[in-house]
Parts: sequence; C-alpha cells; structure tokens
Amino acid sequence: LFLGTVAGSPSSIQASWKVFEVTSLLRSWLHQAVAPGHHFFEVSGLPTPATVATHSPTPSDAGPGDPVLPQDVTDRVLLLVFSKDKSPGEHSLIRTAETAPAAAIPGEEGRSLCRRVDMMVDFEQTGWGSWIVYPKKYNAYRCEGQCPTPVDETFKPTNHAYIQSLLQLYKPNQVPCPACSPVRMSPLSMLYYEKGEIVVRHHEDMIIEECGCN
Repeated sequence: LFLGTVAGSPSSIQASWKVFEVTSLLRSWLHQAVAPGHHFFEVSGLPTPATVATHSPTPSDAGPGDPVLPQDVTDRVLLLVFSKDKSPGEHSLIRTAETAPAAAIPGEEGRSLCRRVDMMVDFEQTGWGSWIVYPKKYNAYRCEGQCPTPVDETFKPTNHAYIQSLLQLYKPNQVPCPACSPVRMSPLSMLYYEKGEIVVRHHEDMIIEECGCN
C-alpha cells in the first residue's frame, strides 16, 4: 500500500533512527473511501502528530562479536500514533464492584431517581429583557431526584461518589447521599446590548445536558 512520500532533511549527527512526520498522509488515507474488506478507523483532531521512525543498523550498532546482518533483513519501521480512546474503560472500580458478591440491597421502589427536568428561563421576568435581544427565553433544565444507594454507572458517578453512596447504605445517619447534579453542560449563544452596541457572546455551561450523582 503506497500512501505517499515524505521529504527528509540531512543531519550532521550520525544516528540509526530517522523520524518522519506523517500525520497529513495518514489523515488523507483514513478519511478517504475504504474498499470492501478493509478496516475503517475514524480519526479526528490528533492531539500530536503521528510519526514514523525507521531503524537502519550501522556497524557501530553491533556489539562485540555480534554479526552485522544484511540491511534488507535488519531494517525496521515503527509507526507511532497518538489518538483519543473513546471506548469505555476496561478497569472500572464501579463495574468491578457491581459484579462482585454483595449483600442484598433494598429496592428503590417509590423513589424519584435523579433525572433532568425542564426549567424555563424568561429574561423578561428576571429584569434582563431590556438589554437581551435573543433569546428572550430558553430551557436551561435542572437536576431533580434522589441518587440510589449504591449508585451505578447509569448516573455517571465519580469513584468518590460511588464510595460515598456505598457508605450511606450502611451508615445512613452518618453519610449523606451523593447529590443529583449536572455532569454535562452545553453553551448558549446570546445577542444583547453591551456598552451601546449589539454583540454576540458564546457563554459556556448555560444548559444542562445530563444529570448524574456526584
């Protein structure tokens, strides 16, 4: 498979390893149409470039008494790629605890568990309607409900929140339940007057997208 060529620059330092930056070549290949029978990998926003390191041993690489193998046998290529792994972690404290033997846990029947509910914000009612042009109102949502004991991964708890919920199960008078709170937020773009001019601002953490127990 031929992807392209990479230009190298001569170096005054004699070294057996040569490093080439091949990010652009890989991106072009990975984003193009893939023929049947080939694996497809989706790559977005590599945090650092992908590099290829080639090793061509020289006589100086061999130790005393070691034979110098032909170059076509000893040439090696190493491809190093930095990417973001979006797959769920294999070693999760919560997942391990949920599959381990444990005492019977009382049911959660009759309890309203942590969830996201509507919360409409009307800027006319808050007194901001005179300078906010858009939006005049929007749904910011809020988090409501109780967290189960012990809390499971459905509610996106931290390890600390899981331990706290476990202690609350056995010591309800000493340890409170984790709180139902936002775990994922989204921004809101707003159009309003600022110093006599109309401006557009992008404000973070204005809308709750998901609630959890922390």
